[in-house]
Amino acid sequence: MNFFPQIDCNNWFVLSTAPGSEYKLKKAIHVFAGDLVSLYLPCRELCHRVKGNVKMVTKPIFPGYLFLYKELEALLIKSRHSPLENQLHPIRYNNAFAKVKEHEMAFLLELAGVTGLVKTSRALVSEDKTVTIIDGPLKKNTGRILYINRRKQKARIMVEMLNRQVPVTLGLEILKPDRRS
Repeated sequence: MNFFPQIDCNNWFVLSTAPGSEYKLKKAIHVFAGDLVSLYLPCRELCHRVKGNVKMVTKPIFPGYLFLYKELEALLIKSRHSPLENQLHPIRYNNAFAKVKEHEMAFLLELAGVTGLVKTSRALVSEDKTVTIIDGPLKKNTGRILYINRRKQKARIMVEMLNRQVPVTLGLEILKPDRRS
């Protein structure tokens, strides 16, 4: 199902769904279409506090969206008169199915990898309160960082997707500096 032919960044489309039901739609398409289509659901790892307890959670980077490689029209034709037909909502632009631009998909695949999971980046805070990213996907993208929330251990970056700028929140583990020296 999630086979990407040599990670081709062309011919990617986006399906819209209700936020929170991305996994359910991905599974339904896989059961219905099998290996006809390749799906990609990029997710991020975040620290989430619930009643003082910190746990790692995995959430989609783009809630409500699922990426589909190449076979959009074949999937839409096959799904006619099936229960899946009413769940497939491809994004359209100028009366055609909107394709994700090659550089946008290349950035997304570089950020999340073939597995589709953006791991938490690690950062150090110096004594003058400057944050330095030392490891993880944010290290390569420091110029895109808009805001860092040290308490919630999250960083917000700007990502270009489907001809617009979209803010995305990623996990950022703040490490304590070694003060023994």
